[in-house]
Amino acid sequence: MARRQLADLVGEELARPATVSTLAPAVTAPVAPPVLIEPPAPAAPEPASQRPEPPKRPRASAAGGPAKPRAAEKPKTESESDRATRSAQDERAEELAALPKHLQLVRKESRLREDQVLELDRLVLKLNRRRRRGEGERITLNTLLRLGADLVLERADDLSGDTEEELSQSLRRR
Repeated sequence: MARRQLADLVGEELARPATVSTLAPAVTAPVAPPVLIEPPAPAAPEPASQRPEPPKRPRASAAGGPAKPRAAEKPKTESESDRATRSAQDERAEELAALPKHLQLVRKESRLREDQVLELDRLVLKLNRRRRRGEGERITLNTLLRLGADLVLERADDLSGDTEEELSQSLRRR
């Protein structure tokens, strides 16, 4: 039997009528659609009579200095739109709380040095070995990255510098 050229085989395949079984692979299990949470719909605009007044700027006196304060003003009450916004945010928080933790989080990619990845992986293994079987949640690299982000945010006032090295040194001083 003579060897056939690839072009001949491809040509024969293209000449055959296509069937559904050749176009799409068989699906073995149903795939659940991704869970999407819609942002809350914006509140309906309020009539002009119910809109809160914009914040007032301090008045300047004729001499250029700050003006004397006016008599005590009535405290402003919460507007209906503020209550509706807060209510929508509460509903969204409840919806998110009902989801598994990994679906409550936002995906963000990061680039780490190889030594950081190796040490973090070792730490993950160590922490998971110490954990009692079946108790608590599984510790992952992402868990440690979120903790690191929280620590940086807590110490944001201590950050100073224009480079990664300077920022790192400013956090280590203290």
